[in-house]
Parts: sequence; C-alpha cells; structure tokens
Amino acid sequence: MRHFPKWMIIIVVAFAMIATVFTYMNQSFRYNDITKVMNEAASIAVSTNVDESIRVNEEKMILSVDEFEEDFKVQFMKVNTKLKVKKYGFDYLISEDGFYKAVKIKVTDDEDTTYEINYATDFVNSSTL
Repeated sequence: MRHFPKWMIIIVVAFAMIATVFTYMNQSFRYNDITKVMNEAASIAVSTNVDESIRVNEEKMILSVDEFEEDFKVQFMKVNTKLKVKKYGFDYLISEDGFYKAVKIKVTDDEDTTYEINYATDFVNSSTL
C-alpha cells in the first residue's frame, strides 16, 4: 500500500504521454492529408486552366488566374468537406517575360491553422513538383 502513490503518479504520467503522442500524430496526419489534397487540387486546376493559345514555347505557360483560383477552391472543397476554410491566399512567381513559373497557395482554416504548398510545374518533362 505504501507504493500506491508512486504507481499512480507513473500511470498518470504514462497516460499524459500517450495522449500527447496521439494528439501530435493526429495533427501531423491531418496536415499531411490536407497538403496532399491541396497538391492534387492545384494539379487539376493548373491542367484545366492553362491558356493553350499562347503556348509557343513548351517551357512557358499562361494561366487564367481567376478561373484557376475558382477551380482550385472547387476541387479542394470537393475532396475536403470537413475543413472549414477561413481564407485562401495565392501568390504567383512570374518570370520577366510574364509567364508563370510557380504558385504558392495558402489555406487558413477556422482554427487559424495555415496550410501552405508551393506548386511548380515542369511542362517539358510532363511531371509536377
């Protein structure tokens, strides 16, 4: 009976550690899952909104920015229905010629957690980064 307080402290500390690890793993899975969905939505939105009429050089592209942003939001919410989005942010990396190189997309949810991806496309090799 005299070791009872010691064992109770050990059990409480063990439960606290298990709860901490579980919470960390859950948040890590959520972040990775949401960024994967963002990459897929960006890939779909880019492929549907490339302005093909202006593409003379395969290494350069022009996007319909407003349509890209709208398609991204639709594709993102189609897959991710549980996330309540507070705001979207789009920053474009544009070359000196006026062509698009990459897109930085930020999504902020109702818990003020920001999910961010950088999407760059290599049209010459037909693969995405």
